Amino acid sequence: MIRRILFYCFVLSIPVFLGLTAWQSSRYGDLERELKKLEKTQEEWVENNKRLIAGITYLSSPDRIEHIAREQLGLHKKQPEEVLQISITDPSVVSDTVPEYSAGRTDVGVSNEDLRGSPPDTVSVPDSAYRSIAEYFEGFEAANE
Repeated sequence: MIRRILFYCFVLSIPVFLGLTAWQSSRYGDLERELKKLEKTQEEWVENNKRLIAGITYLSSPDRIEHIAREQLGLHKKQPEEVLQISITDPSVVSDTVPEYSAGRTDVGVSNEDLRGSPPDTVSVPDSAYRSIAEYFEGFEAANE
């Protein structure tokens, strides 16, 4: 009797296993199609990113920016003699009452009379003067808001 029950269980389990195999095969096919779809989407995104990066490279090229600045905005590059550099120095090195002006050097003081004409390359300014300038601009921004 036990043999008979085992035989019937075995015979009935064959269609169950065949059904599970068919279901597994169907599920595998669905997942494979979904994977191909996702890979295609990923390739499209990668190609789109490549186009965007190429666009960024073109748009940020120095030649293009310079052309737009010159042609559309009317800007031009400053010549070195047109640039005035200001260095903030330690107040213990420079007197608070008389700032030290120099043309490329900090070891030579220049009087106000020497500053008439073309501007020096570098101007050393004490921290107290910087604070006054910063306070002036802070007040300017507040007044214009």
